[in-house]
Amino acid sequence: MLWVEAEKRTFPAWNIEQVEPIEKLLDLDSAYTCSLQHTLFWAWSDETNGVIRARTFASDWQIPEAEANGSGAMVLAAILGRDIKMIHGKGSVLYAKPRSSESVILGGRAVVQKRYFD
Repeated sequence: MLWVEAEKRTFPAWNIEQVEPIEKLLDLDSAYTCSLQHTLFWAWSDETNGVIRARTFASDWQIPEAEANGSGAMVLAAILGRDIKMIHGKGSVLYAKPRSSESVILGGRAVVQKRYFD
């Protein structure tokens, strides 16, 4: 597990939209989302335990749908003021925790498939 910390003032200005029920989130299609500007849609999967299902679309940034959105997870954790586990895209899992009034930490696991640097 790798963790990073960032100050809230450095986060991109994500549009955050809660969607209920969760099936509506899963059914979002590109015809609707292609006209949106960097929007993270989310729904509670298990509110008691802080588990969220999310999808991110940012066609204005040339990202039709992001598999994982770390900065969006951090923004949402800050808005909610609680630790969250975000199941994102096709199954990526991110963990975000407000650390102070000024910062949030983000954790997750990754597999390096190809090395692009020395």
